[in-house]
Amino acid sequence: NSEPTVTATTHAGSDGCVEFEGEWQAAEARLEVRVAIGQFTDLFGIAGHLRYDPEALQLLDMQPTGVPNGVGESIFTPRTVAKESPTGRILLGGARVPTSIGMQYQPKGAKVEREVWLVAHFRVLKTGSTVLKFDPASVFARGPDGTDRATEWGQLTVNAAQVPEVKP
Repeated sequence: NSEPTVTATTHAGSDGCVEFEGEWQAAEARLEVRVAIGQFTDLFGIAGHLRYDPEALQLLDMQPTGVPNGVGESIFTPRTVAKESPTGRILLGGARVPTSIGMQYQPKGAKVEREVWLVAHFRVLKTGSTVLKFDPASVFARGPDGTDRATEWGQLTVNAAQVPEVKP
């Protein structure tokens, strides 16, 4: 099989996690990567630098999703920002913000079972193995009181035996 393969680490604990999923899309000759958050009981904000090797992968596009949304009604709405800067690093952050300007409410965390945080598409540029993962020095997940939430940050390994041909 000449198509690239992906392997994601699995979450082993009961605390919060950031997980990866990947799927090769042969018709488009691209890799779809999904980053999800889950298993948080009281999450207000989460952020980190998602790193990848720009010599091995080319970012084609990305669609962030507002997190943390949480379960149930809330006066807060989720917002996420995602920006590649520089090439090979995606700055990714999500937090809950009041639904109306001027609201004087105490921050409230969200119970997050599993929510997609980012969907990104990549072109595979070279053979071999490469990893997408968050830089440990840049990551945090916090509750509404500003304290850190235990989080397991996963990663995704991409293996390419050959560079897939991009069809015109």
